[in-house]
Amino acid sequence: MLKLLKRHTVLSLLSILTVTGTGGNMLTMKRKKEPRLNVKRSDRLWDSYVKWEISQKELVKACEVFDRVLKIPLQGHTTHFESFQSFVATNSPKDILPVDEFLSLRLEVLPSLKKSSDSPMLGADSSVPPGEEGPPGEEGSTTVLDVDEANAIKEKIVASRRKIHKDNGKGVAERWSFEEGIKRPYFHVKALEKCQLKNWKDYLEFEIGKGQQDRIEVLFERCLIACALYEEFWHKFICYLQEQPSPNVDKIRDVFTRSCTVHHPKKINMHFEWAAFEETNGNADKAAEILEKIEKEHSKLIEIPLRRIALAKRLNAQDKVLALYDSYLEQWKTNPDTQPHYFDLAVKCARYCTIVLKDVDKAVDVLKGAIETEKDQQDGERIPRVV
Repeated sequence: MLKLLKRHTVLSLLSILTVTGTGGNMLTMKRKKEPRLNVKRSDRLWDSYVKWEISQKELVKACEVFDRVLKIPLQGHTTHFESFQSFVATNSPKDILPVDEFLSLRLEVLPSLKKSSDSPMLGADSSVPPGEEGPPGEEGSTTVLDVDEANAIKEKIVASRRKIHKDNGKGVAERWSFEEGIKRPYFHVKALEKCQLKNWKDYLEFEIGKGQQDRIEVLFERCLIACALYEEFWHKFICYLQEQPSPNVDKIRDVFTRSCTVHHPKKINMHFEWAAFEETNGNADKAAEILEKIEKEHSKLIEIPLRRIALAKRLNAQDKVLALYDSYLEQWKTNPDTQPHYFDLAVKCARYCTIVLKDVDKAVDVLKGAIETEKDQQDGERIPRVV
């Protein structure tokens, strides 16, 4: 139980680093006063993770950790590959590989060793009676390998990871200029320089062009730490998620929530997009709640009331529509900022009452009230004549 708890703690730390932009699927930043070859930040954590698994005698899990880190474009990717080579060289293949992979590699190297099919296999258990040996390469984890066979399998193991390492090295080289251009990877209320914003935009476009979704999303998350106060980056991330073949609704909702409730609680367009998203995904009540919330921040903006009314109309909530019309007509009647639009709203209400509700009397009352209000406003604006 204690071992599982420790492993869970390590995995949690790696997850946190992946989200916050100091580890996981990204390069780590180079400190100015340190040599470039020093291992930084998440590199150290990955290295400690491997050593911890080895100390727990979990060599297969240690190999799995190596397989993960060798695919990540970290600054210390070469160091990790060298550590992996040493790890393979100092351990038996049957101890570091899952059984299926070990047996598969063993079957591949047997022909190259030119073993005759009728002679006993080198390293096979001599205690097994003749005729009862298993198929070649399937003796299991208790098999003792001879030196040539073990070395051949080790070469296969390293060779299969070397291609991954080379591809990863190319990824590091391609991204290094962008990483060098990130001068402030943390959040700050101070505005970013234009060159910093351009670097983030170019970096995002580069990753999107590569098409690796995991890396793209991690880079967006890193970007939104430094550029949290820039609405355009939130919008770009949301658009990217929505353009995927199978959009993750929960992830999109999470991005909207963080943007509108934490960093941009007064941004109108972002709230409009969020409301439209919720309505499209069948959550009309949430859409109405979003519009009502942003209306409190912009009480003078007439577009929000019109959107609330339009939403109620699409839901065919006639009582709600009429209640909103009555409420806004009463408010706009005395509000100097909305008085110029009062008569237009009254006409819309009367039209709705006539066409949808089939209530002509209600429509006439609304128009009469609007005419009287308009007349009172004009009388109040007249300048007294000087005698």
